[in-house]
Amino acid sequence: MRYVLADDAFYYFTIARNAAQGFGLTFDRIAETNGFHPLWLFILLPIQSLMQDKIVAIHAILSLSAIIDTLTIYLLWVLLREQNVRQNIRLVVCSFYAFPTILFSHAGPLSGLETALNLMVISFYLILYFRILKSDLFQLREAMIFGIVSSLLFLARTDNIVLLGATYIHIGVHYRNQSGPSRYLFASGSTALILVVPWLIWSYVNFGSLVQVSGQSVAFVTRANLDAQGWSAMDFLLQTVRNLASIVRFFPFYLDNTSTMSFIPLLIAIALGGFALSTIRLLRSREAKQAVVMSQYYTSLMPLLVVIVAFVAIHTFRGVYLRGWYYTSLLPFLFLLGGVTTELFVTSTQPKHKLALRRISIVALLPALVVYGESMRRVYTKAIGEIDKYQMVLSMNRVLPEKTTVGSWNAGVYGYFFDRGNVVNLDGLVNNVAYDHIKNRSLGDYCRRVGVTHLVDPVGSFRYWQSYWAKEPTDLLRQGDVIYETPRENLDRKVVLLHLHSR
Repeated sequence: MRYVLADDAFYYFTIARNAAQGFGLTFDRIAETNGFHPLWLFILLPIQSLMQDKIVAIHAILSLSAIIDTLTIYLLWVLLREQNVRQNIRLVVCSFYAFPTILFSHAGPLSGLETALNLMVISFYLILYFRILKSDLFQLREAMIFGIVSSLLFLARTDNIVLLGATYIHIGVHYRNQSGPSRYLFASGSTALILVVPWLIWSYVNFGSLVQVSGQSVAFVTRANLDAQGWSAMDFLLQTVRNLASIVRFFPFYLDNTSTMSFIPLLIAIALGGFALSTIRLLRSREAKQAVVMSQYYTSLMPLLVVIVAFVAIHTFRGVYLRGWYYTSLLPFLFLLGGVTTELFVTSTQPKHKLALRRISIVALLPALVVYGESMRRVYTKAIGEIDKYQMVLSMNRVLPEKTTVGSWNAGVYGYFFDRGNVVNLDGLVNNVAYDHIKNRSLGDYCRRVGVTHLVDPVGSFRYWQSYWAKEPTDLLRQGDVIYETPRENLDRKVVLLHLHSR
């Protein structure tokens, strides 16, 4: 909890536990929600049903995530092997993936979120995608399997629709002159649609939207704050560029914004420039066979580059800032592109230069390991996780009476561990009704309607969301009496339990 478990993960844990106990898909047992990615939640249902102890259930979930992530390493190995990447390069790439510097962070595969599952499904999907492009026999059986995996990809994270769109279009263009494969591609897409339609219908009928409230709420609040600051279209465009540049913070080493290792992005840029030059040289090679191989590689990889840019651009214009686990979704593409590009770079090197290249690689290994170790240390020592919230909820279980209803902006940890009543999520991530009140700046009315008597959040969080309590300016900390707070020198991070004044 101190290092890897994100508060959002506890939304999954709580909804799955409530569903397993017969309360339906709800976080607070008051109203249903669609604020989750369905595949991961449904996988958690049997775990929460079988594990009565909440802590044991978390250990089981993280163990499952570790198993899934191990399988992803194998799938990445297969993916690189089928792209004719030599074994030693595959070993390096898979080692970086197996021990990522984001492991001890909310962006890692052990965060309790859908991250590990999503990475595995993406990797498997990419294997099938490249096999379809390379196969002369794209038959109905392969199409049906591809359709099923496509539906799993969408249900793992619905923003994977960007990957689905780019790859399906590319396959269609690839087989545009062949009627048989085109029909099979249509069958594949139809299969995927049939499997995801029940989720979409349920979401639309119950909440009036195909998009989860978790995506809508974060985007609305962020955009509202920035609109108040006068952000223009140019600001959003520049933020898109910054978000794209932030990819180097996650691949292959994690770098924070204040890192003294700021020269590393420059080195990465130089390396990419070298790869690009070698690519151009190989494309202009007189050896037709090499040029054809290069052309085939980049024709099949181009949609993935489009996916990376489109994924970042769409999330930027919707929610402006990308959370760490959004970038993690791009890791299979980045490791694949890195492995293939390295292979092509080595292939383009003339025989007389290969010994020198090998020596340079050996010399570069030591500083690379130093940077890797420093990146890991920074992530590990920086993380403070949700431990303050856990300490607070233990106190809540001691001091609050039975059947207390508590409201919280970031409610995941509190909702999972609070045993003496309900916790109502107020930031709208898993509360569709609260999202409507956020838009109307009437969270205070909503809390009174559902019987919220206490609020709990860090002081900084109260200041962040108090403008949505009522249309008139409100100081939330003056709306009640502080009955407990966690010891913190940093006032913004001090968690406060507030007993609201009755009206």
